Amino acid sequence: MDVLEQVRDMNPDATSVSEADINSARQRLLREIATVDRVGVRARRRWFAATALVGGVATAAVAVGVLAPAQVDPAAAAVLEDAADVTITAVDTTLAPGQYLRIEETSESLLRWDADMGDDAGMRFNNANRADAEAGLVVQDTRALYVPADRAGDWVWDASADQRVTTSYGDRADEATADWEANAAESSGYWPDIQVLPGGEYPAAEGDTHEYLLDQYRPYYNEMPRDPHALLEWYRADSGDSEVSDQWVVDAMADTLAANLMPADLRAATLRALALVPGITLEEAEGNHASLEYRSGNWLNTRLTQVTLDTSTGMITSLAQTSTSKIGGNGILPDSVPDTRTLVKTTVVDEAPGL
Repeated sequence: MDVLEQVRDMNPDATSVSEADINSARQRLLREIATVDRVGVRARRRWFAATALVGGVATAAVAVGVLAPAQVDPAAAAVLEDAADVTITAVDTTLAPGQYLRIEETSESLLRWDADMGDDAGMRFNNANRADAEAGLVVQDTRALYVPADRAGDWVWDASADQRVTTSYGDRADEATADWEANAAESSGYWPDIQVLPGGEYPAAEGDTHEYLLDQYRPYYNEMPRDPHALLEWYRADSGDSEVSDQWVVDAMADTLAANLMPADLRAATLRALALVPGITLEEAEGNHASLEYRSGNWLNTRLTQVTLDTSTGMITSLAQTSTSKIGGNGILPDSVPDTRTLVKTTVVDEAPGL
């Protein structure tokens, strides 16, 4: 049973849909997804403006967002189902002896700068609130991980590429850039450019027996269910909080998929489990790329996760996360700028630096 069939079965009281209808709908979705107008998705959010008059004094209009209950999006389900099918064979991550899986991640991080946070240059970036920021910098950092055919062997973490500011916001951006450059100069050389990590494990502090693995779910790969429904519940249980929002689940799945280190069958199951999360929507599809979104929160605070898939391989090529608030704010940092965006490129190579 694929995800489209599971979506149908979630509403058994609806008019019966035949297998032929399911197959026909699947094909129409894949042909037409690229031209689907997503206005309907955005229209699910309804806003009401209210103005109260108290003692003859007009109070400010308050926008109250009423989010309709999240539904499973058949278009998103179709894309994720097809990605799960192709990911089994599209990218061969079973390497020959001596080969490495090279996973390059280019991250873009939005740093918020606030002069009121302290006299130290580093402290002025210690601000998680967009509303209070007096400037913002987008800093780009590219790193590459080399994973050996025998994963018990030496992994290599290459962080030799220089970080750089690609975009700045605000009238005080020059001050923020100067602070960032001072911090970068002070921390230069703190970590080696090339790190060799036996078994893909970071060294623990003396006396600490905890495993700090680059692929954090590796100890659980064998126990993680391959059934999508069971795997979704596994992730929910793994949060350790029965009341956890599916936002945590979506982020955990997306982060794990973006690492591109899971066995192929588990990667496929995770894509299918992601399709079962209510609220996942297809925003755009063009060529071999599809963009999916998950939004949580309320009218005041929202968090947005954006995932871009290469549908020819079933691999995540971009992952972005953005948290915004309607409290205060000076408009310096556009809501369209993610807190973090990571671009991922996976290839097979014959050697690794530092070995």
